[in-house]
Amino acid sequence: MLGKNLTIKSGTQNFDGCAEMLQDMVDGKLDVKWLGTHKAPLNDIIHGYGVFSEKQDGYIKWLITPYDHSRGEDYTFKVEEHRTNY
Repeated sequence: MLGKNLTIKSGTQNFDGCAEMLQDMVDGKLDVKWLGTHKAPLNDIIHGYGVFSEKQDGYIKWLITPYDHSRGEDYTFKVEEHRTNY
């Protein structure tokens, strides 16, 4: 990271009440379904990043489910095919 002119900032998070909040979610007292606006298998990760980065289709959070082998796709990810020049 030397010579890259980067600034890294961090902070701490207060987790007081986190256990209670998680239990409320499990019990159905706290509705968080609105946070996950989309759900798709890992097969669609490249498409999902594109849609999310362009802020299309009202994306807030995307629940990525395990790879769907039933679609018969080759699940070998080839980095060279998806490389982006920054």
